[in-house]
Amino acid sequence: MDLNRVVLQGMVGTDLELRKTTTSKKAVTSFRVATTAHFKDEEGTIIESTQWHNVVAWEDMAELAVANLQKGSQVYIEGSLRTRSYEAEVREGSKKVNTTLYVTDEGAWRRVARARTQVPRSAARRVPVSAWPAQSPGAGGRQRGV
Repeated sequence: MDLNRVVLQGMVGTDLELRKTTTSKKAVTSFRVATTAHFKDEEGTIIESTQWHNVVAWEDMAELAVANLQKGSQVYIEGSLRTRSYEAEVREGSKKVNTTLYVTDEGAWRRVARARTQVPRSAARRVPVSAWPAQSPGAGGRQRGV
C-alpha cells in the first residue's frame, strides 16, 4: 500500500490571489509556506533553518484559502506531493525540478481557524533552547523544532 500524505504547519509567505483556469474556469491559488527548524550545531551554536514549500489549492479549497489566509498567517495544511521536471528556458538543456503540495483536506483549514480563536499565541508551549539536542541537519538525525 502506498501513501502520499504531507502535513505542514508554517507561515504563509505571500498574499493569495484567486485565479480561474482559462478552459474550465476552475478556481486555483498558489502560494508559499515557510517552515523553520531550530537546532544546535556541534559547537552549541543555535542554527535556524527555513524551508519554503510551494502549495496549490483548487476549487473550494482555493476559495477558502484566499478568504482566510494572507501573508504572515499561521497555517496548517494537509495534502499530497507532486513533483514535475521541465527544461528551463534560460539555458538550453537545463533541467529543473519542482515539488508542490496539493491541498486535499478542507478540515485542516477549519482546525487552524478554530485554534486561532481558542489558544492565544503567547500560550503556545515553547521548549527552552537549553533542552535542544546538539545535532546538525547533515548528521542524519531528526531536527527538533520549536
